[in-house]
Amino acid sequence: MKDSLMGAAGSVWLGCQTGKEREVIPLPTQAVDPKSDFTAQFRLTGLKPDTAQKLYVKGLRPDGKMTTILVGGFLSVDVNRTEDQPRISFRHHDVHGKVVHEETFSRQPD
Repeated sequence: MKDSLMGAAGSVWLGCQTGKEREVIPLPTQAVDPKSDFTAQFRLTGLKPDTAQKLYVKGLRPDGKMTTILVGGFLSVDVNRTEDQPRISFRHHDVHGKVVHEETFSRQPD
């Protein structure tokens, strides 16, 4: 979700919803400012393969008012070999699991 929230001092909140669960699990709000280049990193743990994850991001001004609300999809990666050639595919899925973009790379024979 690079470049998705405007670069302004305040804080960022992230919530994660897994699979068919209705509960959004909140992560601790993180402050952003010029010293952090207006960025925050969140550690997501316990995610299961082949399960859709829905992320909610909220940008908050210092006075607590919301600036932005985003709902994002997820990225999946597949690595395999075809005729002894390594191949990797990156897929961006929407919040329902539908692939919206895919890039595949393989090593070219010498």
